[in-house]
Amino acid sequence: MRDGYVSRTWPYAMNAEPHDAHELAVSQWGAGSTAEAAQMHIKALEAQKKVLGPEHSDTLSGMAHVLYALHEHGNISGAEEIGMQLFATRKRKLGAKHPDTLSTMTDLASVLREQGKWKESEKIELAVYETRKRILGPVTSNLYDISGNWSVRIRIFVYKARSARPSHYDTAWSMVKIAWGYVEQGRFREAEELQQQIYDLAESVLGPEHPDTLSIMADIGARMAKEGKYADAERMQRKIIDMFTKILGPDHPVVILRMGDLASTLLSAGMLTEAETLSRHVMEYRQKQLGLEHPQTLASINNLASVLLEAGKLTEAEELQLQVAEIGPRVLSPRSRDLLTHINNLASTYLAQQKLDEAEKLHSEALEKCKKAFGSENTLHPAVLIHMNNLAFVWSKQGKHEDAVRMQLDVLKQRQRALGLDNPLTLVSINNLSQTLYNKGDYIRAEVMQVKLLVDSKKIIGPEHYDTLQRMHNLARTKKALGQVDSAVTLMTETVELKTKALGLGQSSTRASADTLASWKDE
Repeated sequence: MRDGYVSRTWPYAMNAEPHDAHELAVSQWGAGSTAEAAQMHIKALEAQKKVLGPEHSDTLSGMAHVLYALHEHGNISGAEEIGMQLFATRKRKLGAKHPDTLSTMTDLASVLREQGKWKESEKIELAVYETRKRILGPVTSNLYDISGNWSVRIRIFVYKARSARPSHYDTAWSMVKIAWGYVEQGRFREAEELQQQIYDLAESVLGPEHPDTLSIMADIGARMAKEGKYADAERMQRKIIDMFTKILGPDHPVVILRMGDLASTLLSAGMLTEAETLSRHVMEYRQKQLGLEHPQTLASINNLASVLLEAGKLTEAEELQLQVAEIGPRVLSPRSRDLLTHINNLASTYLAQQKLDEAEKLHSEALEKCKKAFGSENTLHPAVLIHMNNLAFVWSKQGKHEDAVRMQLDVLKQRQRALGLDNPLTLVSINNLSQTLYNKGDYIRAEVMQVKLLVDSKKIIGPEHYDTLQRMHNLARTKKALGQVDSAVTLMTETVELKTKALGLGQSSTRASADTLASWKDE
């Protein structure tokens, strides 16, 4: 559980109607009705302020509920505003070291990270961790919430269960949050070191087969997949599924959740047949258990469509994505990351079908919605940058190279400013710009960028990372276009050898490089 948060306190002392409203809102959240839940929490908070006063402990708990609901519903600016108010009040009333103040700081850090404010978020999370470690000591019990339902991802159970856990839980929670923050920023070495510390602690205290230990392993597997270490991630995720199945049974929601993780890794590794089988199983399970209009069901439909797209089954992929596009706006916030992901994936299918105008329209609409949702001045927000990049990619495909270059340069500058030059996401922006230069026939500038990019990629993300290997492929193509045939063939040969070793000969990227090399040798 790495991306959620709630307040420690539950307004159990309050027998008035606002308490019942908060309870009912939690049930609405569990049913996937995030919009209704957010509005119910807001109305309950208004009543608490009127009846109890703005600084009553139960009113502050109500503010924590609203903060949680606004964040999960995608109203990030609203969540930040109420989070700042709650933190200031709790710090003044309870002190900087009180557990509720620290929990609010963690909540606020999550909101800031969601907006791409990495440095501010990390500073808060490190401060919380150091305080909890100093006050609470090492972790001795449950690190994660394994509640037997979908609260593994949506944290409903935590509302009631967290207050019953030992205080050391919060120290571990801080470590997990910091580690995953590193993963999201592409700081994989730092994430690996911290995750290993957390795992060693859990294994020694809880044992290797405890659900909490396995959940930490799942975070490690997810980090490996993001690094491009697909074989390592696959092995770990299969082990996790086997162990969770042994403990919880084959139809437990946690097992289904981990199947989805494995399906995602298999998709990235090009193992499409098994990825499709697993994705269908996850989708069918969630449709049966949660209903078609639950956010988790929509996510599973979208995930299956992504596999079908990669497998070339474009008609079925489009049908599924259109279904999600029709349902999504009814159950997801316009600011929801999931909704924007659904739009992006449908546009990707249009691209594969050469429906460039439709893809451009979708990406343009998504970008405008992002700017509206997160503020047109907040150009550093990750979602805004993603959709700027995607629209530029479509423009490049349409031959609008100058427009694409201008937008990609803007994205690159923003990422350099936010993340630094040595961040994997910054490298992605450099790669995208170099590819546009290649597409417009500016091979000399493309080569200059790609040579440095390859050196930096080997240093920052490793010589066998998927992105590094693909950048070798791209540089070889550029050299071939420049007439450097021998150098191009040598580099592509090395690329095929490394991809075969790291990814396997059957992986789609490996096959593409091998086919390219074979065609060059036949010339």
